[in-house]
Amino acid sequence: MQWYYSSDGRTQQGPVSEEDLAALAAKGALRPKTLVWHEGMADWEKYSRVFPGTARYAGFWIRLVAKLVDGILLLCGLAFVIGPLMEKVLGVPEVAGGDLDWVALCWGTLYSTLFVGALSATPGKMLFRLRVELPDGGRVGFGRAFARCLAEMLSAAIILLGYVMAGFDPEKRALHDRLAGTRVVRK
Repeated sequence: MQWYYSSDGRTQQGPVSEEDLAALAAKGALRPKTLVWHEGMADWEKYSRVFPGTARYAGFWIRLVAKLVDGILLLCGLAFVIGPLMEKVLGVPEVAGGDLDWVALCWGTLYSTLFVGALSATPGKMLFRLRVELPDGGRVGFGRAFARCLAEMLSAAIILLGYVMAGFDPEKRALHDRLAGTRVVRK
């Protein structure tokens, strides 16, 4: 069977065999939302709809390392940007222990929401070519990124078991991915 595909919805490429189509997807040349068609189909469909379960999900260990990178970046930002900024702008010489928890929580929430909402990945995930997306390969957006961040707090609150779920889920989803309806995939 000969397949055609279109990444931009306008330019048709192909024909290619089903094996070549799968090879293109494995290399990342086809995204889940890339349109595909073959003779006999009524209309073009998303690749993920025609070939479900073909995404390359990011596993537990690579996600853990990406999270550690983000943690280091967050701590550096807190120590070298947020702390001095609070001292300079607010005149607060140092932030007390309980206040620091709230500042760190807000900083982490802002960091995660903005990066995932705008770029579909935090810097740690970008370093390892990981992407947070919807099941159809679509972008998450700021609202869902914020909801995912709140759900991630739950993953952490239950002695990190929400994160461990990613090691056993067939789509490598942690609790917060399940609650937010997201997936973390390799580009």
